[in-house]
Amino acid sequence: MIYLLHMAKSELAELLEIVNFIKDHMVTNMMTKDEGMTKADGEAIRRDVADLSHRVTRLEEGQDKILEVLEPLSKAHDRDSEVIIDHGKRITRLEQRLPA
Repeated sequence: MIYLLHMAKSELAELLEIVNFIKDHMVTNMMTKDEGMTKADGEAIRRDVADLSHRVTRLEEGQDKILEVLEPLSKAHDRDSEVIIDHGKRITRLEQRLPA
């Protein structure tokens, strides 16, 4: 599960990098109709950015769901670890009470 969370984070980071690249490209290479950019080109870029933004949102939602699942598991692991440590201490005390 932690691997899935790591994958989600890396994919999210990759999508954010793509979105930022497109935005930077649009700003630094802004073209007017006179320079050759058509309305269709602008619409295609807007659709791509919207699609990437939608994918990022879906990944964030998926990441939140994964974290919701992992949180109770983490708490259960912590409780189980405490029980194991307590049992280990109890065994040590019992061993010390045994005759040599």
